[in-house]
Amino acid sequence: MMIQDPVPPVPPVPPPEDFPVIIHDGGFAQPGLVTEEVLFAIVVICILIGAVFILGPIARAYARRLERHGVDPLMQEELQSLRDRVGEVDQLRERMLDLEERVDFAERLLARPGDARAALPAPEQPR
Repeated sequence: MMIQDPVPPVPPVPPPEDFPVIIHDGGFAQPGLVTEEVLFAIVVICILIGAVFILGPIARAYARRLERHGVDPLMQEELQSLRDRVGEVDQLRERMLDLEERVDFAERLLARPGDARAALPAPEQPR
């Protein structure tokens, strides 16, 4: 009976002396292995996403707080008085439009031939 030993593997060929030695594998790692660069990128992305979720509501709350404190009571008073004035101007505008209609009517009435003028009362003569 004869026992055979397995064939030993072929030793790797050493690179020539003038060939540069590559220490980094250039991102071509074995499948399933995570390199340090990929792990660092994943950690940075997770930190950024966490910061957005945590700091987003805090920033919104701070902005709302600034808005509330930014209102001056004197400004509120002045704003209310301006709103009141605008309301008065609107009323005056409506009244002026009504007066314009009346003037137009009077002008049309006076522009008619003599029969319309006869219907008007005669002006009183001073005594």
